[in-house]
Amino acid sequence: MNKKTSLAQFIWIGLKGTSLSSEEREFIKEHPPGGVILFTRNYESPEQLYNLNTDIQNLCIENGLKQPAFIGIDMEGGRVQRLKNPFTVWPPMVNLPKLNSTAKAFDFALAMGKELKSVGINMDFSPCVDTLLNVKNDVIGDRAFGSDPDQVGDYGSAVIRGFSKAGVMTCVKHFPGHGYSAIDSHEDLPIDDRSYEDIIDIKAFRKSLRAKPTFIMPGHLMFPKVDSKYPVPLSEIWIKDILLDQLNCRALIISDDLEMGAMTKFDFKESVLRIYELGFHQLLFCHGHEKAKEALTYLNDNVDLDEKRLSYILNHKENPEDLLPSKSFDTNLIGHSDHKNLAQEILKG
Repeated sequence: MNKKTSLAQFIWIGLKGTSLSSEEREFIKEHPPGGVILFTRNYESPEQLYNLNTDIQNLCIENGLKQPAFIGIDMEGGRVQRLKNPFTVWPPMVNLPKLNSTAKAFDFALAMGKELKSVGINMDFSPCVDTLLNVKNDVIGDRAFGSDPDQVGDYGSAVIRGFSKAGVMTCVKHFPGHGYSAIDSHEDLPIDDRSYEDIIDIKAFRKSLRAKPTFIMPGHLMFPKVDSKYPVPLSEIWIKDILLDQLNCRALIISDDLEMGAMTKFDFKESVLRIYELGFHQLLFCHGHEKAKEALTYLNDNVDLDEKRLSYILNHKENPEDLLPSKSFDTNLIGHSDHKNLAQEILKG
């Protein structure tokens, strides 16, 4: 298999609509990506979503390395919920600790996971384990499990285990914590002036990592007192020294969207190269396949394939049936009455 096809396993792409365009189909067929991220723009109905995911996976397993794709979506509950009715609509995560039960957090993730799995989604960009340390921070706000990093870690861990029980992979985000700075990294680069000793948010990630999430996402954040030159995803201090060495992270490291406003301050190609060389396993491009294609070509021309890292990615796909949609579409789990009752219980707190 050629190097470029292998490097495609490090790439995630977004899609433009509710079915594959001819250009997207050609790209996936030629270089099946490691993953595909879905948004509301890709959703019309549960059956349509099942068919889209089946189409993606058929192209992936018939071409290239013949590996299924990670298919992920942002489904946290509350404001961050790409799939609405007839899927169960969940309250924001700030409500969960009001029940004083991590068992309910597990049940919530198990229920949501079953609904996602039924339409062929095998990964959720959840849980958000940012600790809310600034009441003016509306970027995180009610997405957080609270303002105590130990509590956030406990509930994040329960959610990870619930999704895992449902057969859905998880991603803890946004390392080392987006709960202090109120700047939205979709628009600009958040600057957090705390010293390393004051970044208590890391406790939540340390605890959550013990629950073995599949992925971890470093946030597009800048901590000048830790690294005065680079934001977290470009920082050797944060990625190699802290995340990999100090925290002994074994999760797949996935970037946040490399087309976000926070990253426009840095040269695109240089960022792609540095992120790859720092040891990331996945590079995320949410707006389509065009920038992903550009990044893939640049990597192919400028890096050596890291066979060890590629093998580690593929180890998470060693049982393809765990990633593929079921053979037939079943609507019974979507918006199940038990799930809706649980959602109401969480909403009432």
